[in-house]
Amino acid sequence: MNADLACQELVELLSDYLDDQLSQQSLADVELHLADCPGCQVALEHLRFSVARTRSVEVAALTPEVRQRLLEEFRGITGSVTG
Repeated sequence: MNADLACQELVELLSDYLDDQLSQQSLADVELHLADCPGCQVALEHLRFSVARTRSVEVAALTPEVRQRLLEEFRGITGSVTG
């Protein structure tokens, strides 16, 4: 991966970034990109918020409708970031 990481590529790496699962090079590329991209900073904060909120909810407690809505909202957030 190179320093010219596109926004879409970064969004695909955010979960691994939060889970500390990136290689040293990928981590450096992600952090370099985040330092200069407000849109991706927002996407990261949305993901952090979503992860924190969903960790406090039992999966069994979600109705199928609520689960579907959450998935659609998340896809809308991640799909709105462009490079």
